[in-house]
Amino acid sequence: MSSPVEFARYGIKVAADQSTEAGQADFAADVSKIKAANPDAVFVYLNEEESARILKELKRQGVTAAADRRDDAGRPEGRRTRG
Repeated sequence: MSSPVEFARYGIKVAADQSTEAGQADFAADVSKIKAANPDAVFVYLNEEESARILKELKRQGVTAAADRRDDAGRPEGRRTRG
């Protein structure tokens, strides 16, 4: 996973770095924090089931930032565009 310092080298400002618990089922509070940061993009580094849950919650709460999901090894697994 990239660090805020690595992102900064490319002119990308990290608005929030939100950690989650393994096996987490409810992402409402996490997504509320992400939404409050008003990001341009959201990078999700979770397993497939947890990624599906957080992506659904992002949509439910109306987060319109582009979302990018990576698997546990950091490989791209899918993208959702704004809206």
